[in-house]
Amino acid sequence: MSSTLLPCPFCDGPAQLRSFPRGADGRNDYAVGCRTCDAATRVMKEKWLVTSAWNRRTEMTPAVEAVFDLHREINRAEQEMALIVNRLGVALERFTFRINKEEAVTDE
Repeated sequence: MSSTLLPCPFCDGPAQLRSFPRGADGRNDYAVGCRTCDAATRVMKEKWLVTSAWNRRTEMTPAVEAVFDLHREINRAEQEMALIVNRLGVALERFTFRINKEEAVTDE
């Protein structure tokens, strides 16, 4: 069985195998999760089980495919909005700095 993980079925983001210490016996439990949208499997005791569960795909009807496409577009739009908000915050900080600097000069 291949241990290669397929991309996330929800956002096409990269998948990551995560391990969690089970206890004093030194063994681990495992889960696979998306690095982009945090979709994840449940925690399982075997790597091959969690990998198999993550990589399992079902046939999608056109309606379900449309919903997933819409979800992907929403994720992309949210990422773009976050970048815009970040840029606006930087611009506002620079503007505030200039205003404060100009006020300090006029006060002298």
